Amino acid sequence: MTGGDPAPTHIDLARSLARFHALGGCPCELAGFDPLRVTASRLAAANGVPARDHGFLTARCHELNQQLRHLEFALPLGPIHGDAHTRNLLTDLGIVVLSDFESAAIGPREWDLLPTAIAQERYGLPEEHYQEFADAYGFDVRAWPGQQAGMGPGDGRRIVRRPAGMRQPISGSGRPRSWGVSQRRRGGRGRSRGRRNA
Repeated sequence: MTGGDPAPTHIDLARSLARFHALGGCPCELAGFDPLRVTASRLAAANGVPARDHGFLTARCHELNQQLRHLEFALPLGPIHGDAHTRNLLTDLGIVVLSDFESAAIGPREWDLLPTAIAQERYGLPEEHYQEFADAYGFDVRAWPGQQAGMGPGDGRRIVRRPAGMRQPISGSGRPRSWGVSQRRRGGRGRSRGRRNA
């Protein structure tokens, strides 16, 4: 796919994902969608983790897995990349290639769109860059109610690393943090678009 000048952009990522998702069935066998599998295996093999933290994290993984099973997805299931971000784009002489398929699986296409939405929400990606990404892909994942799940690729690693912070109340409110999957729609955030290939 052409693009990537001078470096791959979020538009390049969106176009690459749209083309990948439009391919349909995969000629090879892919694993089923299990976003907390690695986290659970790391917990099972962890040494030196306080029993209280280990029990808390194991319970949270179980609860999140149960809640994820009941999510309704807006896009059809199919092959997904599993770790879709611009650092997994390679470019050479104006050609952009999506790389690093270690986390590829059969799962919800929304999972590949969440990292860019999370980058806008948490890590300072400009809103206009996110809108360019959503427009290029043809779907705004922020308009999907399940986007409030609070999980995205890589969040499992943060669950393992920060158990104490997960138990702390929200600063200044005294209210406990909610780490569950919510079906609430984010008010005023994004527009629902019909899917179109880019």
